[in-house]
Amino acid sequence: MTNDGDQHHPDRSRLLRTPDAEPPESTGRKLAVVPHDTTAEPRITLDEYEGHPYVQLRAWERGATGWFPTRKDVTIRLRELQAVADALREALEIAGVLNAKGERHPVGRSPLPPWDGDDEDIAD
Repeated sequence: MTNDGDQHHPDRSRLLRTPDAEPPESTGRKLAVVPHDTTAEPRITLDEYEGHPYVQLRAWERGATGWFPTRKDVTIRLRELQAVADALREALEIAGVLNAKGERHPVGRSPLPPWDGDDEDIAD
C-alpha cells in the first residue's frame, strides 16, 4: 500500500490525480522523448537520487490535462551505461536499422545463438 501523504513518492501525482489535476514537471535533464502513440510516450532523463546520478526510462501517459508519469520505468546506473549502449548498438546492427550515414546495417538472423538464460557470457 502506498503512502499518499509522502511528498517524495515518485508516483504521488498519478496516485492523487483528479480529472483536473495539473501534470507534474519532469525532473532531471530530459534526453529524449520517443513518440510511441497518442496516449503514451517513453521519456529518457538523466536524474539524481540522494546524490546518485542515473538514467531513467519512464513511460508517460496522456491525461485530460497533459502528460503524467506511470509506474513503468527502468533506471540505469551510470556505471551500467556503457554495457546498455553497447547492447543497443548491437540491436540496431542486427535489426538492420539505418545508421547516421543513412546506410542500412545487414538484415537477417542474429549471428548470436538464442539466449539460454545463462549470464556467464554477458560482460560485466
